[in-house]
Amino acid sequence: MLAWTVEAGVRVGAGAAVLTGSAEHPFALANPDGSVTLYYGKFGEPGLPEGVYQSTSIDGLTFGQETLDVFFGNDPDAVRLADGTLVLYYGGFDPRVGGTINVAQCPDPALPW
Repeated sequence: MLAWTVEAGVRVGAGAAVLTGSAEHPFALANPDGSVTLYYGKFGEPGLPEGVYQSTSIDGLTFGQETLDVFFGNDPDAVRLADGTLVLYYGGFDPRVGGTINVAQCPDPALPW
């Protein structure tokens, strides 16, 4: 990573142009159509449910819409299986056992345009 050039600006979270709310522990997924979907935790936003959200960008730089995927989850990682199924691994908490690793099948990201 010695030759990387950092793009100016914030994509999602405080300082972003559109999606300025909480965006914690992001994971970026490259989609077959060339778009990029970010999965991230969102917490402490008045009036919004907490959990894992997603936002898709056609160019990987401009994110304008987000969707709640999982209530009360965080630390997401998405994987496209050999059959094309998209699954989301995410962390949770159960007071009986502590931290958990959960998996959910997700719909393939659909571009909002």
